[in-house]
Amino acid sequence: MVLNFDQTAPCLKSGALFLLQHVVWAMRTASSGDIPRQIETTPPVNVETFASHVTLTWTSPGLSQFVDIADRIDAVPVDSTPIVDATNAAGRQRLPITEIDTTTAATKYVRFEPDRPWTLAWERRTTPVVSLCGSPSPTVCQQTHIVTTVENLDTRDGWNTVETAAGWTRDTYETLVSVLGAWPTWMTTTENKLETNPERMTHA
Repeated sequence: MVLNFDQTAPCLKSGALFLLQHVVWAMRTASSGDIPRQIETTPPVNVETFASHVTLTWTSPGLSQFVDIADRIDAVPVDSTPIVDATNAAGRQRLPITEIDTTTAATKYVRFEPDRPWTLAWERRTTPVVSLCGSPSPTVCQQTHIVTTVENLDTRDGWNTVETAAGWTRDTYETLVSVLGAWPTWMTTTENKLETNPERMTHA
């Protein structure tokens, strides 16, 4: 299954007023230094900000679902050769996705390094953790969070059940935007949800 995350054009509701309100809100957030340290999604996204980059982390069900991201979003090519650290190999090495051991506890660490200003990694801990590090867009963060956390994606009926399961609402997305200092790529519908389009989830 491939998730088509193409974002629709923003609606014009509120127009210039919304734009002005967002500018004022973003400026206040930046000037106050009150950068959120956690985004209340499911599971929560933890935030660390640095002078040159941001690191976002969250817990993940397991390695198999993390590796599957290459089949689900365009930003991570299916022919990627991520960096892998495993107990059954000497040191870190690059491996094709098909050669990564996802069935045992041997694999300790996997990091994708796509041709983007960010990296995406999975680390085996008591509860596995995913980290997105660099300068990702809000859309990339939302996509990677959903794909690496929402279980049974293939059985989800439409985009609304996916984003709801991962806790993405207008409020959580705007919090993310404030953290990353970027403009939102979508507007909510009158029900304050991500616009639903079941055709965005297609099988391949």
